[in-house]
Amino acid sequence: MRQRNNEMLLHENDAILAGIVLKHIRQGSYELKAFSEAAERLGSSISACSFRWNCVVRAEHEEAIDAAKAERLQQRNSMRNKSGSLILISNRG
Repeated sequence: MRQRNNEMLLHENDAILAGIVLKHIRQGSYELKAFSEAAERLGSSISACSFRWNCVVRAEHEEAIDAAKAERLQQRNSMRNKSGSLILISNRG
């Protein structure tokens, strides 16, 4: 019973870690900031979150990572298009 509870907690923590890292990927933030946020939320260390992400969780979320990166690029391109085109002003006198 105790092992089952530990496994459930581990899966919950992995889901929280994944959610935080994917959010930071979408926002164009650094992984270190994601690990710092996850460590604070999970009561763990930044290095433990980094290790868990890189050794276990990342492989389980490759499609979500690709989707988050695509979303970030789409947002970035959308912001560039909304900023308008370059206007050249000539001071020929």
